[in-house]
Amino acid sequence: VSQSGTPVTLSTGSYNYPTGVDWVMHDSIGYFIPNGGSLKLSNQPQSGSWYEISTPRCADMITKDVFKLWFDHGVSPSNDSYVYVIAPGKTTVQQMNNYNTSNVTIVQNDGFVQAVKHNGLDMMQVVFHSAGILNFGDITLTVNRACALILNNVSTATVSVSAADPSENFSSLKVSW
Repeated sequence: VSQSGTPVTLSTGSYNYPTGVDWVMHDSIGYFIPNGGSLKLSNQPQSGSWYEISTPRCADMITKDVFKLWFDHGVSPSNDSYVYVIAPGKTTVQQMNNYNTSNVTIVQNDGFVQAVKHNGLDMMQVVFHSAGILNFGDITLTVNRACALILNNVSTATVSVSAADPSENFSSLKVSW
């Protein structure tokens, strides 16, 4: 964890960071917190069974080390927001310190659409919480239902689209670019 520019390695436990976290690195994944926020982190053993998640699964109790990182929104947040950037393949403090979060542009982040563009990768990732329209520069993206999209080569004439239906309820999706 880097807090106010000072990285430290944490021992097993639970941690509360009201402010000042720059980044967290765990298991070759970097979590960057460009706009700050109140964070909680836990890296300790946790017990449970797969049955608690899905009844057809095994009910045997198991204990494993579990990493959790989350924003503490308080008791009654209203019109609050947060931003984080996930960067896989980060294994050193130097890689974390050198990562350029300005490559990531937040296109929209509200209750309807969450969209980010990675300028270096020429990629946009969008989550629509319902049918809707996203306008970004000279781009208009329209979908007819809730979905998650990954768009590659967005600055070219050959945009490739990968789509997912998190509800798993629909057999078709209309996307207009």
